[in-house]
Amino acid sequence: MSASWLRAFWEENALCEGKPFRTDKPRAPASMHFDDHFLMGLVPYSVVRYHSDAAYQEEVHRLANDLLERELGRRFFAEAVCGAHPKRIEFVFGAWYEIHEGSTPWLATAVRTIDDARRLIDDVARRPIGEWILPEGWEAELRRHEERTGSKVQWGTGGRGPVTVGTAVLGTENLCLWMVEEPETIREFYRLLAERYAQWARFLRELTGVTAGGWWVTDDDCCLISRELYEEFCAPVLEALFREFAPGPGDRRYHHSDSAMGHLMPVLRRLGVNAVNLGPTLHPAEIRAAMPDAVVEGQIPPFLLRNGTEEEIRACVRRDFEAAGLDGGLVCTPAGSYAEGTPFENLRAYLRAVRDLTRYDR
Repeated sequence: MSASWLRAFWEENALCEGKPFRTDKPRAPASMHFDDHFLMGLVPYSVVRYHSDAAYQEEVHRLANDLLERELGRRFFAEAVCGAHPKRIEFVFGAWYEIHEGSTPWLATAVRTIDDARRLIDDVARRPIGEWILPEGWEAELRRHEERTGSKVQWGTGGRGPVTVGTAVLGTENLCLWMVEEPETIREFYRLLAERYAQWARFLRELTGVTAGGWWVTDDDCCLISRELYEEFCAPVLEALFREFAPGPGDRRYHHSDSAMGHLMPVLRRLGVNAVNLGPTLHPAEIRAAMPDAVVEGQIPPFLLRNGTEEEIRACVRRDFEAAGLDGGLVCTPAGSYAEGTPFENLRAYLRAVRDLTRYDR
């Protein structure tokens, strides 16, 4: 297999990136970012050790990158990993990770009743954000990482969206039920979430020297909530975060959700979201109509990319470009993430389709 066309693809891709809603670029850019789900199907490794041993994580990444470079022409995983991580906002609200072999980490919670939720709210309200969210030895680890890479870590630039934080902290069924039956408690939970989220981000951004505007949101569970309930409880959280951390007209306000949450797109537009990666059941033309000013990062379904023929992959790339890319506002990537087990043959077919079918220079 010749690597020359892959090398040329990535060189050209660099000329296409960072130019939203512009057609003075060769074609639509492609985005390939593989996560730990994809990694699990690529190389064998211990999940428990991977999430507790930075040196081991780097070793796993090097093995994966050797394979990816041979098959796709690039190294995608970080080979210099920072071993220090602050507590996530969900941890501030009492959740924790369950890490077991054979699966990616899951968030767990002890909340079972509405009284548990009220006690949690009281506990969090009494404990403002501070250095307790930092791991032991964080200063030395950040210095070590900066010396190795020549760059600083950036903390406090985004996080889970308000619905997914709510389901992780309170439980999925609980959140949906209590929004209707216990609205005062849920209103207080989200008021406190907005306050603590901003404190959390402010503290971490100041600690790591982040000054650039921008905020990213991943909210897979937002499809569970009606537009009316989302407007009442959840939108004010994003509004507060965007207002403080992405106030400028050019600041990135990014929203990802794997789910069928098209009913919330008018709310996201009102909140100024200007880049989206949404669920595979949403047609790119539907997204473009609802959010004309947002870059669409998608929209090929991950399972079509994994299981489809080259003809099906090319037809979907053509559909995405014609529906959302003619104005320069498309980044070609899956509607979600790259599914575990996607064959390299299909990934190369996808890159060829992007190269051939999304051009502005013809």
